[in-house]
Amino acid sequence: MALQFVFCIGKTPTIVIFVPLLSVLGAFVIVMIIRPILWLASRLCRPMARARLSSPQPPGPLPNQGLHERDLRALPRVSYNAAGDARFTECAICLMEFVDGDIIRVLPYCGHGYHVSCVDRWLKCHSSCPSCRGTVAIIEERCPK
Repeated sequence: MALQFVFCIGKTPTIVIFVPLLSVLGAFVIVMIIRPILWLASRLCRPMARARLSSPQPPGPLPNQGLHERDLRALPRVSYNAAGDARFTECAICLMEFVDGDIIRVLPYCGHGYHVSCVDRWLKCHSSCPSCRGTVAIIEERCPK
């Protein structure tokens, strides 16, 4: 036997509500509200959805193209002196030790030194230091107009 609620106004009952019907209607309303929320949450939590909503990735590094001949000539060249500069002992490209009087090229920013002939051959194909892969950028100073 089902439980009944009877509301009486005056002497005659006006509305009869059955608990099972009320339970089914309540469950239906709850499902209709929660279902779209769960669907939306599942769409946002997927990795593909997250990737679409996130900001685009920055572009990769620029291609490592060699330097132009005029840029190579702009790089500093120094005469090696073992007593004056102990930072360099050998060329990391040819693995030969520097001797007094060798002309070496010291790269800007990283400060690595190499034989001119070794590093120029490298820099014609690559725009980075052979040791640390730091960019060898030539910045031209321009006079203000």
